[in-house]
Amino acid sequence: MAMISTPKYTPGVWQNSAIQRVYWGKAADSLAKEVDRLTATKCFIIASETLATKTDEIQKCEKALATKHAGTWYGMRSHSRSPALKVVGIAIWDIHPLRTQFGVSK
Repeated sequence: MAMISTPKYTPGVWQNSAIQRVYWGKAADSLAKEVDRLTATKCFIIASETLATKTDEIQKCEKALATKHAGTWYGMRSHSRSPALKVVGIAIWDIHPLRTQFGVSK
């Protein structure tokens, strides 16, 4: 009887990212479509400094969002991980005027 060999491997974990859809085409149009699809009333843009200062793509996105544009922050480093986004989220929460207007705490 032949024995089945077990492959040698290093145990570990891989987690799929939370990306649920990918758009291609004009970024501003795609962003506006996604915001509408989500029925969001506001959208806050987080971008890299390079994208915000060396191109007009962020300005196009802000214009496409119109009254749904809640603000823009740029300064993310390339290929930033979600912990960096959490830090930005906390910073935005700290300065967001609605938080103090409605008495919401952290």
